Amino acid sequence: MSAADWSRPGAHRPPSVGGHAPATVTDATAGWALAWSILSCCYIGNVVSTVMALRVLSHARLTGEDRGKGLAIAALAINALGLGSLVVTGYVLAVFGTSETTTAYDALPPVNADPAVVMSIGDLEYGDCLVDPSFRDEEGDVRRVECDTRHDVEVFEMLPVDVVDFPGEKAIERRARACYRKAFSTFVGIAYARSELEVTWFAPSSEGWSSDLQYVACLLVDPKGPLDESLYHAQR
Repeated sequence: MSAADWSRPGAHRPPSVGGHAPATVTDATAGWALAWSILSCCYIGNVVSTVMALRVLSHARLTGEDRGKGLAIAALAINALGLGSLVVTGYVLAVFGTSETTTAYDALPPVNADPAVVMSIGDLEYGDCLVDPSFRDEEGDVRRVECDTRHDVEVFEMLPVDVVDFPGEKAIERRARACYRKAFSTFVGIAYARSELEVTWFAPSSEGWSSDLQYVACLLVDPKGPLDESLYHAQR
């Protein structure tokens, strides 16, 4: 068929490079690509948008036209951001994991959130060294510390008080008298009467008393001030 046949009415001329293909398909496709990239849900729209944008760019490369090319590039840029957020989200979940579902009970703080804080007499043990703000007329928690650090008192005996009901202040004081006797000389190395140290004690109040076994904690105090070592066998 000769070249003249292409000019006859009803003939269809294929577009040449640099010619003008129907613009409506390219513009519409680019517009939809941009719309899908902006209004995408769950990243499905990003996939559809990317395919349409690449189709527009491929068409522009073949025909040399710029129609819709800017929209397609914009759609690809938005899709790249969406893909980046997906990658970052996946990385965070992989590294840090998802938070576990907690119940109302799990959300409550532990009974003793700080292991150094003494919550009750029952938390104390023989040989514990304590910082007690009340010795400096301050408010705050009694804390357990290492005996080679600054502290106020040292536990040298735990005297059991095996009664169900609170026995009264006088009974507690009578029980605490044992702190001055053998328990003192055994720990310090000399009798209380010959020592320069003083004795005090911790005991549960009537409000804090329970039916469980209770204790009176015997404490050593240096009248000269805070301590920075244990008084075990200090012999003073």
